[in-house]
Amino acid sequence: MSITVKAPSEYLINELKAALRERNLHVTGSKAELIERLTKHNPNIWTRPLMATTGADEEYHDAAQEDEEMASDGARSGEVEDVSTLLKDKEWELLRRERDLLARELAFERHRNEALSNTSMSTPTAPFEERYGVSGHVNIRAISDLLSEFNGVECNYQNWVRELRLLGTTYNLTDNDLKILIIRRLKGRALKWFHSKPEHLEIRVDELLEQMWLTFDHLIV
Repeated sequence: MSITVKAPSEYLINELKAALRERNLHVTGSKAELIERLTKHNPNIWTRPLMATTGADEEYHDAAQEDEEMASDGARSGEVEDVSTLLKDKEWELLRRERDLLARELAFERHRNEALSNTSMSTPTAPFEERYGVSGHVNIRAISDLLSEFNGVECNYQNWVRELRLLGTTYNLTDNDLKILIIRRLKGRALKWFHSKPEHLEIRVDELLEQMWLTFDHLIV
């Protein structure tokens, strides 16, 4: 036996209200409003006889809820993937920095060995300035090539000071040696700052570095 499906407008108002009551919906309003209310409740409600669609309504809402849950799960999965990608990017960045640091250390050792070799090969007949630094035991010009330039903007101050201290310890540099080394590697803004006060030439290295720290460390990201 075939089931006849009527158009929404073919239902009587009493039938529409009965269907609304069955679904715990408001029953007030015109016929068009009743039809609209049922349609909003379940867009597929008119594909079956009206009074037989209660189960279909439940299936429709269950399916809609399932779709929402799947969309929510998909969003959470996307968030997890984003976090995973971010962690991988950070790991790669750390690996890149470690690689750069290792390359810098290797370059430092290579330059140090070259400087030591050049110092040991110097002859007594060579000019004093070429054979010795200010303290008479190292070549400041050669050692200065091992220290990064510092312009007060792009270079990290703390890392730069660590390089300076390492060179001072490695080559037993005096306070005057270190000061000349600093002057040779200051550039741009930092060099202008150094020449802005004559007393910078007279104070000790530790005091000079402290003033540089107060001036530049908080400006560098």
